[in-house]
Amino acid sequence: MIRIMNIHQIKPTIVKDKNGRIIARVYIFVPQISGLSSKSKALKEIIKITPSTQVGYAGFKTKKYLADYLKRMIFEKGSKLNISMPEKLKINKVVNNAISKCHSTTKHHPVINIFIFPTFAPRLLKEFGGTTGYTPLKNTVIVIVSNRKSWRMSLISTICHEFTHAVMLNYNSWETILDSLIFEGIAENFKEQVCDKKSSPWTKAFPKKDWVVYLEKIKDKIDSKDFSLYRKIFFGSKEFPKWTGYTLGYYLVKSLINKNRNNWLEIFKIKPSNLFNYTNLPKEKAPSSI
Repeated sequence: MIRIMNIHQIKPTIVKDKNGRIIARVYIFVPQISGLSSKSKALKEIIKITPSTQVGYAGFKTKKYLADYLKRMIFEKGSKLNISMPEKLKINKVVNNAISKCHSTTKHHPVINIFIFPTFAPRLLKEFGGTTGYTPLKNTVIVIVSNRKSWRMSLISTICHEFTHAVMLNYNSWETILDSLIFEGIAENFKEQVCDKKSSPWTKAFPKKDWVVYLEKIKDKIDSKDFSLYRKIFFGSKEFPKWTGYTLGYYLVKSLINKNRNNWLEIFKIKPSNLFNYTNLPKEKAPSSI
């Protein structure tokens, strides 16, 4: 049986800054699971209690679109459903602290809407430390969280990373390969310097000394909007190791970030094409091959 709150009980937690200004609304849809036998029922119940907000249904235009997304993120082959998720109050405390830290660093004023859903997907648990995220709209973040032991630190990292995307979309569009490199590169540097001080696994797709070679491989493709090419660069292919795009973006913007870390909001506002031109490319001779 799945124990889950009635739709009328779902209300956001309001996060305020020191001056009492609202900086975030946090919607937590993490039921406690006990002997759950039906994936379809669980998904149906979660969608049922997702309210319509000013950003739609967790950033999606319809509940059907949200359901299609959550079906991929919550369940996959091998999912075990007879587990309990982290307590709502514990999740809320972690999110509150993380978003407050992000806001105090940037002084970004539009309210961030955060929607947190559970996952029972083994692949996500293994690859992302128990938490992952998605930013469907400006000022809107979806977080997928599990009961993995590392969920707290992973949740902090995810909130910081996705916060960056949610703010940057107020100032820039996200369409091309270059946009993705810059958005992900800034997000990882912000997360690393503001939140957890550690580099993520996806910023280590290859040794630092090799990144110029991969940049050469894609420099004629950076204006492409081809999603299949994006997936090859960011999620791996015969030509590119898994996470290549994340690692490239991380190194590509790092020199600029190091010089301007005290003004993150201004960094968020820079157009990706301009940031690409401002970035100091390394002087060392790149390897002839990989």
